[in-house]
Amino acid sequence: MRCSKNFMLKEFIVSAEYPEMAALIKFTRAEAERTRQLVLYLLQPLRDFLSSSITIISGKRSPELNAMPKVKGHLNSDHKYNPKRKSIACDFTCDDLGKAWSWLLNHKHLFKLVILYESRNFIHISGLDDSPIRGKVVVKP
Repeated sequence: MRCSKNFMLKEFIVSAEYPEMAALIKFTRAEAERTRQLVLYLLQPLRDFLSSSITIISGKRSPELNAMPKVKGHLNSDHKYNPKRKSIACDFTCDDLGKAWSWLLNHKHLFKLVILYESRNFIHISGLDDSPIRGKVVVKP
């Protein structure tokens, strides 16, 4: 399924460390739509601003994948697409992470949480959900 001109739903089924586990992940119709909304309102505008590609390095995770040692996902990770909270998350990298970070800081109304992992060279984004949290910014060395 195409989410936008530059993103496909299958890009959100990824794990460099455990590709065989990621391959088993399926999206419900509601999860696919939430992913499409994250793309349309956040990732595609960011990609347009950057004028270069964004690589999704982690999208939806099963509880089993989230618990794997190399993933180290939080117990309540938004990557698990919790249906009660309508949570959603992805991690991405791009050629100019600093430029992407600056854009995100100017668009806090579009996300719940963004984390810059400086030493690991990626950004985590939790999309808007039923939580009252909006625009939370964290930098991890």
